[in-house]
Amino acid sequence: LLFVDTASAKFLGTAAIQNPRGLAFAPDGDLLLLRDKSLLKYHLGPITAGEISLPIPKIIIKENLEDPQQLVQDSNGEFYISDRGQSHQIKVFSPEGKFLRAIGTPGAPSVGPYDPTHLNNPNGLSIDADNHLWVAETSDLPKRVSVWSHDGKLTSALYGPPQYCGGATIAPADNSR
Repeated sequence: LLFVDTASAKFLGTAAIQNPRGLAFAPDGDLLLLRDKSLLKYHLGPITAGEISLPIPKIIIKENLEDPQQLVQDSNGEFYISDRGQSHQIKVFSPEGKFLRAIGTPGAPSVGPYDPTHLNNPNGLSIDADNHLWVAETSDLPKRVSVWSHDGKLTSALYGPPQYCGGATIAPADNSR
């Protein structure tokens, strides 16, 4: 990580991170970082006279993650982490790092009947004003963004076409396209 004071355009220092993953800012301004199978929190204090002592991260989560990708924190302080490995779920943790629940039917992507409650390669996460979780999946089939209630129920899903860039599909209303 590079720490830079953007107001003064001053380089402040670095922190070496092995196997970094998702990065986000907590509502309180602290820096959240997924590393390997853990979540770290850097408390970024005020900068005085252009100097900062680089923070030592606090480990918030060190269990119940297999292959974490991205994270977001809701207004209650709960952490939502997209996790792959064998689960392909969103794991939800308390502000103290205690595992609370998982969202989505567990299991790695496989061939078989489609299950809309299963996530294929969950990645990007966002929480909207109604406290719904939006999940962007990095899968070719289906290309999907799903929306989940706070208690983990699938509320809607947005699907992209099976192939981008036309994919040799003829428009039914105009066979010249």
